[in-house]
Amino acid sequence: MHRVEFVNCKIIGINLSEATLRDVTFENCNGQYSFFSYSNCKKVAFLVIFSDFKNSLFSNVEFQECNLLQSQMNFTNLKGIDFTSCDIEGIGVNINDINGVIVTAMQAVALSSLLGLVVK
Repeated sequence: MHRVEFVNCKIIGINLSEATLRDVTFENCNGQYSFFSYSNCKKVAFLVIFSDFKNSLFSNVEFQECNLLQSQMNFTNLKGIDFTSCDIEGIGVNINDINGVIVTAMQAVALSSLLGLVVK
C-alpha cells in the first residue's frame, strides 16, 4: 500500500467523520471546517490544518506546524503527540485527553486552565 498525500490543497469543509485513515499526509492544506470526528487515524501526518477531531483514535499521528486554533479534540487520547510546533490556542480538550501530550512551557501555561489554575 502506498502513502496517500494531500499537498497544497483546499479541503475546506470536508467531512471525514468515522473515516479510517492509514498512511496519509495532509501537507499545507487548509482544513477549515473539516471534520475528522470519530475517525481512526494510524500513521497520519497533519501539517498546517485546523479541524474537528472529537472522539478520534490516534496511533502514530503527527501534527507539524499546524494551526489548531479552536480545534476540538475532546475525548481523543493525545498521549505522546508533539504539539510544540503548533498553535494550540483555545484548543478544545478535556484534562484526561492531554495526559502525556508534548507541549512547550507557554502551551502548558495555556492548558493550565483545565486544572482550574489561574497563572499571573
